[in-house]
Amino acid sequence: MAISYLLGVFIFWRWGRREGFSSNDLFDLALVSSLVAFGGGKIPPILLGASAEFYWAGAVLAGAAALLISAFFRRWSSLRLMDLGAIALSFSEAAAFLGFWILKIQAPLFFAGCAARVVFLYLIHRRTPSGVTFFSYLILEGVLLYLSGGFLSIAVLGLGIAGLIAILIKFKVKRSNG
Repeated sequence: MAISYLLGVFIFWRWGRREGFSSNDLFDLALVSSLVAFGGGKIPPILLGASAEFYWAGAVLAGAAALLISAFFRRWSSLRLMDLGAIALSFSEAAAFLGFWILKIQAPLFFAGCAARVVFLYLIHRRTPSGVTFFSYLILEGVLLYLSGGFLSIAVLGLGIAGLIAILIKFKVKRSNG
């Protein structure tokens, strides 16, 4: 898990620097969003009295909220930042599920789903408008959560679809006007 976390932070930092963000700000953002995401993954089971100890969907949504708030205060493009976070998180999850598969904790199907998502997001990131990568991540995460019986799968899937539709409509309107 630690290796997958470090891989995610490295990818977020590396690709963020390529897109023109400050190195120190990216590390600060990674730390804050990681702490908030950890809380978001731990709080739902406590509030709901659930048997699970950690919810990925809660962690993803809490980390995304932290990125959005930070982007707002720094006057950064929140959609570009969310795209970077989605790619980094996707790589991190794939590495974690690879480790779970090697240790025979989970079936290889989880790793295969995450690896396919990594490839898809990597291929669309540079070719699509800002935000498409993040909302595509949410859609695919919702599907993977649904297939594994995860908490909040329909909410994550719906949020991803609504966001992707909004981005594509805005992009189409913007292109047709100018």
